[in-house]
Amino acid sequence: MKEAETKRERERKSNSKIQDECNQKYPQGISASEIAVTKGYNLKCKNVFHLALPPWDENSSDSVDVIVNSTNKNLELDSGAVSKSILFAAGSEIQDECNQKYPRGISTSKIAITKGYNLNCKNVFHLALPPWDEYSSDLILANLTQMITICLHTAEKMGAKCLAFPIIGAGKLKYPIENLPGIMYEAVKNYSDLNSSQIKVVNFVVYPQDTEIVKKFREYLLKTEEFHSKDTASPNPSLPGPQQKAAPMTPRTNMASGKNAGIEINLMTDSISNASVDVIINSTNKNLQLNNGSLSKYILFAAGSEIQYECNQKYPRGISTYKIAVTKGYNLKCKNVFHLVLPPWDENSSDLILANLTQMITICLHTAERMGAESLAFPIIGSGVLRYPVEKLPRTIEKYGKYGKKNCKKRWEKDNTKPSI
Repeated sequence: MKEAETKRERERKSNSKIQDECNQKYPQGISASEIAVTKGYNLKCKNVFHLALPPWDENSSDSVDVIVNSTNKNLELDSGAVSKSILFAAGSEIQDECNQKYPRGISTSKIAITKGYNLNCKNVFHLALPPWDEYSSDLILANLTQMITICLHTAEKMGAKCLAFPIIGAGKLKYPIENLPGIMYEAVKNYSDLNSSQIKVVNFVVYPQDTEIVKKFREYLLKTEEFHSKDTASPNPSLPGPQQKAAPMTPRTNMASGKNAGIEINLMTDSISNASVDVIINSTNKNLQLNNGSLSKYILFAAGSEIQYECNQKYPRGISTYKIAVTKGYNLKCKNVFHLVLPPWDENSSDLILANLTQMITICLHTAERMGAESLAFPIIGSGVLRYPVEKLPRTIEKYGKYGKKNCKKRWEKDNTKPSI
């Protein structure tokens, strides 16, 4: 009994040593951005790092630059679930600004811009969509695409890098839920494809109780190669509301990879113009007019006008569908660009077209090898305006994977996303 009491006394004295060191070294305590370092004493460690975290605050989470609000033409923010939550979180000043700047409201093709006030954002973009009408469905969905594009374009001009969208039209406007994931996702993706955008992130924010919307978005995103859906347990900082959490989409880089006879193949989702390799492959047109086609435009924009000048000088008559044009990379992160021209898809000549695709890729690899290249970046050739069936392209990859007798690395990149939105 006496021995047990002695042991407890020793532990008490040891415990007091760590407290004494804290008191002596940090008499005024520490802030939330500092740590206190003490010895471990009787603990099985050399040191203990003490830190102080602030309590959770919904409004101090990560912020965005712009929150998009779906409201009504009169900009009466106390109507509609999303609009009400924004009004509640931002404060009455946001309604006052709407009334002062837009006394007549807005049309369905315009946006109203206000400050974020108490929201964790710089600005709020308010838009007013027409209600769903089955007889005008194409026009309404086209308007939705246009409004998302206007939001992105306006945000870009204002220097924004991150936006948060609610699932626009899914509430009392009664837009078909099954149409919204594709419309919203494609609107952002197409904007990204057609613009050298500084926007880095676009969050589509779903109320967790809207299980059907969450399900539809997840189903759609799982069908796409570029993104996957991920639930988070923490509250979403992008849109207000205590019970809201994120369903963000994150770029999936290196989605699929494998080695085939010495060739490492990585499927990545980034602009091919960002690839850091020896050779980038460009799918273009016979006349080598690089300002035609989304991929070719990217390469022209990233490389600079010198690449077009070299094409004009070296290949004044263009190239055929079984030749490649070789230019320098200029401002691209590569030594050379191989430009090739493919015929458009024709179901009646499908075997011939796929055989030509295999041959052209083999020519690229053979030419790169003769030039001493060790790494190449291919777009998913033919999957765009040429309308090659996407399901047939992986088999084409397998066929020429056998080429890799030497250690030549290829990186496969699908050129349809920019800095993640």
